[in-house]
Amino acid sequence: REEIIMKDKYILAQKMGSFLIIFIACLFLIFVKEGAAFESDSIEWSSGGEIISLLYQDIDKGSGYEDEQSLDTRIKLKNKIKFKDHDILLKVELEGRAENSFGGRTGDDMDLSFGDTYIEMRRDKFRFSVGKQTLTWGKLDEAVILDVINAQDYRQFILFDKLERKISEVMIRHNYYGDDFQIESVYKPIFKPSHMNFFDSDWSIFGHLKEGVADSNYTQAQKDIVNQIGIEERDQLTDYNLENGQIALRLKTKIKDVDFDFYYMNVLNTIPVLKEKTATGNTVKRFLYNPTSTNLSDLEALSPSGDDLLLEREHPRVNVIGLDYETALGEYGIRGEMGVFLGVPYLKDDYSYDEKDLLSLGIGVDHTTADNLYYNVQFIENYIFEYTPLHAQEKSVFHMMGSFSKDYLMGCFLVSLDWAYNFAYKDWRVNPEVRYKFANGLNTSFGGYIFEGPISATFGRFSAKDLVYLEFDFSF
Repeated sequence: REEIIMKDKYILAQKMGSFLIIFIACLFLIFVKEGAAFESDSIEWSSGGEIISLLYQDIDKGSGYEDEQSLDTRIKLKNKIKFKDHDILLKVELEGRAENSFGGRTGDDMDLSFGDTYIEMRRDKFRFSVGKQTLTWGKLDEAVILDVINAQDYRQFILFDKLERKISEVMIRHNYYGDDFQIESVYKPIFKPSHMNFFDSDWSIFGHLKEGVADSNYTQAQKDIVNQIGIEERDQLTDYNLENGQIALRLKTKIKDVDFDFYYMNVLNTIPVLKEKTATGNTVKRFLYNPTSTNLSDLEALSPSGDDLLLEREHPRVNVIGLDYETALGEYGIRGEMGVFLGVPYLKDDYSYDEKDLLSLGIGVDHTTADNLYYNVQFIENYIFEYTPLHAQEKSVFHMMGSFSKDYLMGCFLVSLDWAYNFAYKDWRVNPEVRYKFANGLNTSFGGYIFEGPISATFGRFSAKDLVYLEFDFSF
């Protein structure tokens, strides 16, 4: 009974927190017209922010556990204070997020945290900053190969743009500006994994698998086995110790008309791959990724218990050597990236954990026509060295993606289409959208997502989550 009471209190606190974030967002929408500012001889202060609210409607009811509708509201309050006498900048951002689900089992969730919050010293030849920061590296527009510094929030998969998914992280950053080059160095003392759920939400890796088994005709013994399956973070990665430190270097330069960046990164892989604690864990993973009655019976036959049913999120240290470039050929923009990733985590075909070296190559072309039609096309090839059979991973994978957009009414009305297709796994997604921009900073959009492909592929995993959405975006 005490556990039920505590759970009810927790749910009530979540709902109150969600209501508070939405209430604050509404107050800003009603009363705030533009960001505030103040300036004196020694201090310059400015503030502003953004509110994004998306209402989703599921149009492809799959297992019966998905949310029919959900409302996701995010608010970001930004403050910048510049101390003119010392050329020092203080930036403070407060971020709030409230997710409310209707007609499903995901439940409500809310977060309050600091976004980019740091202090920066500026001089003629360098900048030095300490605090929570967000970096964007790489040149490609859609899928960026070398942008691996910040973790991302995948709890809503890719429904939010990459910049909105990024998680601010504590780092020490130094930029040195030479005559014809720039050196940027980053040190992250604390490891921050990407946010993702494995169970019991629409966008979790294994969806509502546990709930489905609990409501099925399986035996009680089989239901108990599935219910006991757990995924945990390794303790040494959640501790605040120097062993989790990560470094990254970037050299920017220009050769004739081409901008080049050269990279070296020694980072922990933010996206986890599941590692078995005992040999039985491989059979557990086989059932999770391919939840058939046969695989569950095979797991039951091993009489698993304790660590057999526990899996670890593995975040190995990856060394990255990379290069990107950007130039223009007439009216066309040309961008490219390449990276060698040493020690990338994978699952073998028997679902045991393994690490491989990866080469990733990408090139993109974009162009705006005379009648204001913009299009962007990217091609990315991934090649795994010393390949042995892997689960859902081919030796060489080629995929392409892009976007088309055209605006009307002097830029107030925008029609766009984002898309991606993977030739190796035959999975794809499309995202059509129409957007109208109002003069007061309010934008409204109507669009949808369609995902298709085999269940082992990235987009195919969410083929039952096709949806339409209505978005309101207000900047002040």
